Amino acid sequence: MSTLERRIAAIETKASPYDGLPKTIFITFLTPGDTEADIRKLRHSFAGEGCQEWERGAGESEQDFRDRASKEATRNAVGMAMLFQCV
Repeated sequence: MSTLERRIAAIETKASPYDGLPKTIFITFLTPGDTEADIRKLRHSFAGEGCQEWERGAGESEQDFRDRASKEATRNAVGMAMLFQCV
């Protein structure tokens, strides 16, 4: 392997500067005195891609719901998605 090929391989395997960032950001709305949000519906609006919505299924835990929405969300150029709680 030539020096150039080794250098290219090293560059390609370097970590992205975005690797340590959260991949999904959840925005929830709370009221004073009520710090627990019961999330039933989430929405994601991606520029130029329209809107995505998820509804929590019967018997689905909140964590399972968040995981499912996070997995299905369209991501931006750095791999992130922002999901908003629908109230």
